[in-house]
Amino acid sequence: MNAIAIGLFYGLKNIAAQVFFWRIFYLAFSSNELSFGTILGVWLLTSLPGLLVGQIIRRKDWITKLLPAVLLLDLAGFCSASFILANGRNIFSIFPGQIFDFTQIVLLSLMVLAPLNFFSGMEFVFLTNSRKPPDNIYRGELLGFLSGGIITTFILLPGHQKTFLYFIYLLSVIVCFILTSKGKIKFLAPIFILTLFFSPVKIYHQIESKNLGRISSEIDTPYQNIKIVNRQSEIVIYQNNRPTTTLPAALTLNNETAVVFSRIYQPESNKWLVIGNYPELTAITDKIPELKIIWWEADKNFARIIRQYLDPTKFIFISEPLPTYLNSGQKFSLVLIYGRCPQTLAENYFFQKDFFKIVQNALTPDGWLVINIGGSETYYTPELKKLNASIFQTLKEVFPNVAAWPGENTLLIAGHQTLPGRPALLNNFSRLNLATKIITKNYLSYYLSLAEQKNFEPELQKTKVILNTDWQPAAVFYYLTYWRTSIQAKCPGRIIAFSILAIIALIIFFYFLRCPAKKTIRSIGTTAFSTFLFYWTLLALFQVRQGYIYQWIGFFSAAFMLGNFLGVNLKIPDFLAEHFHLITDIAATIFLIISTIIISKTSPDNYTFLLLTLGAGLIVGWQFLALNTQSISTEPAINIIYIADLVGSGLGGLVSGFLFFFPINLGLVLIFLILVKLLNNGLLIFSRSQRHIPE
Repeated sequence: MNAIAIGLFYGLKNIAAQVFFWRIFYLAFSSNELSFGTILGVWLLTSLPGLLVGQIIRRKDWITKLLPAVLLLDLAGFCSASFILANGRNIFSIFPGQIFDFTQIVLLSLMVLAPLNFFSGMEFVFLTNSRKPPDNIYRGELLGFLSGGIITTFILLPGHQKTFLYFIYLLSVIVCFILTSKGKIKFLAPIFILTLFFSPVKIYHQIESKNLGRISSEIDTPYQNIKIVNRQSEIVIYQNNRPTTTLPAALTLNNETAVVFSRIYQPESNKWLVIGNYPELTAITDKIPELKIIWWEADKNFARIIRQYLDPTKFIFISEPLPTYLNSGQKFSLVLIYGRCPQTLAENYFFQKDFFKIVQNALTPDGWLVINIGGSETYYTPELKKLNASIFQTLKEVFPNVAAWPGENTLLIAGHQTLPGRPALLNNFSRLNLATKIITKNYLSYYLSLAEQKNFEPELQKTKVILNTDWQPAAVFYYLTYWRTSIQAKCPGRIIAFSILAIIALIIFFYFLRCPAKKTIRSIGTTAFSTFLFYWTLLALFQVRQGYIYQWIGFFSAAFMLGNFLGVNLKIPDFLAEHFHLITDIAATIFLIISTIIISKTSPDNYTFLLLTLGAGLIVGWQFLALNTQSISTEPAINIIYIADLVGSGLGGLVSGFLFFFPINLGLVLIFLILVKLLNNGLLIFSRSQRHIPE
């Protein structure tokens, strides 16, 4: 029971840590959900050095002495990981609005996770060797993942990110207390109290506060059932004590870029019209104190709440219809549209030709229209290019001068006068003293000299698209197809790469499985490789069909691990034992095909995806059950099998991250997965036909 309890807390801590760092990576990598596979692969592989070192020094007396220190060093890993993530863009000289490529994601993930997972890997080996039976640690870990996935999804995610760190820290303390329950608690208690003052919570809090300059606070409202909590990275609106809306709090990286660019294009303007549905307006006036903003908000209820906390000397709220106000004779030197996208016919109004004509008449002769619209270079698909091109070409129909700046968000700037050059913009930036903690003169100089910008506008200009009008809302169509195809974009030429990859996999599998020694371990590695791709495909399909994945990632992990737990604890019938692994591989292949058909031909909800993920985990659990029956049930074997599992899964994560990182037809990915599973089946049959040599 003690071993299961330790494994339970270990699993709880790990799933909480994973979801915490997924959220932070999500922000660090410019909201690129497709980087999750790469992060997962690196996460698993960075545990290997610690596992191997733990295997080398697994003597019982050493474990007893070193385990408390390893647990404390594991906590120190959270501190270093938080610090590196908070400063990752500076380390790699990546500026806001610019992309992370695959190599940078791998390298930054390694830098963040290596110190964290090294000690976590040692911790697992020490735990399995310090408690018997060791496989109870693994069972406890699975239970911990299950309960932790539910806790992180429904309890910790609605809360602030530092809640994760408190939770992780508490679990580490509990594990240490269990391990040292025989008279050593008094000795360790002062150490834990001291480390509270240097905890990762405090370090991360300081870094985040320094970078964003915001402090968590609760804002009272005149409505009894509504409160607003202003956190360091988001504003959460609660109704009847339940979170209903989450919005960015501080001026985000992309929107700060939009504001600063707007200012250097129009340095003399003190009157802006802002069309945006986020409460980031205070951040704009913090950067530009002399600015007076006229604000129009479509959601009147939301505007009524937020308006009470805006300085009336700096903000004028418009309640009348926007076209009426713009046609009233008012003149503006700058109109900024941000925080909106043409996802509905109502929102599309701000991106169509007739509205651009109204804005043109409302601008001063030297005025500018600035649009900050979604445009991720990280996975720039043909559909996204058509979305940007449609709005860009529609602007060109109305304004004589239009500029397009690529980045995580695309900046479109249109006006009557000639666009200022790079020297003039840099001079305006220096003269206005606009440098922020994010955007500096070096950043601006780099951004304005990007080679991508020189090719970006011609690409948008020559792309064949339909102009966006009220009667022909092309941008709505392009926007919806972009989100539906952001992963499964058309790229048939990639099939050659898949063929080469399949041949390489065939050679590797044949080479390893023909070697007489350690067949079981290699079978586990190859099975883990293909099943991790299988698991990640389900996550990618969820992203395509349902939208953002990171809010449910903990729950999916819990469902997958629950399937694992159920699968490995089933009893294999005697008449199926000999061919059980082959049967489960065939079942996995069939399940992959059926689940793909279900997802492609229907509109499944989140719970259907959870059931499919549970089924995938169950089949994987069966596979490991079949392999474990062939292995030696000794303590070293348990750890070696775990290492093989991590290697296979880690490589599967890197491969899936690489494949999904680029705009590749998802159907080709599924064909590749099915091919890998079939190859694995055939190779297992081939290996069983060889002369059996005991391991």
